[in-house]
Amino acid sequence: MFWGMDVTTLDHQPLFNNNILMSLFFVVFVLICVFFILNMVIGVSIMEVRERGVAGAAFSFYWSLINQMLQCCSSTNSRINRDRML
Repeated sequence: MFWGMDVTTLDHQPLFNNNILMSLFFVVFVLICVFFILNMVIGVSIMEVRERGVAGAAFSFYWSLINQMLQCCSSTNSRINRDRML
C-alpha cells in the first residue's frame, strides 16, 4: 500500500505520499474483498442447512439428547441418577 502511494511516472524516483487517492483505493478494495468472502461463507452455510433439511432436524434432536445426558451426569452428587437419563 505504501509503495502504491509513492509511485510516480516511469523512470522517476518514488515520492513520499505522491498519490493519496491510492490509499482510498486499497481501503475500498480490502473492504469489498472481506464482505465478498463473508457473503460467500454465509451463502454456503445457508445452502448446506437447506440441503440437509430433515437430517439437520435429526442432528438437533440428538444434540439436545446428549445435552440432557450431560446435564444429568454433571450433578453435584458423585453418584449418577440413571432414572433422569431415560
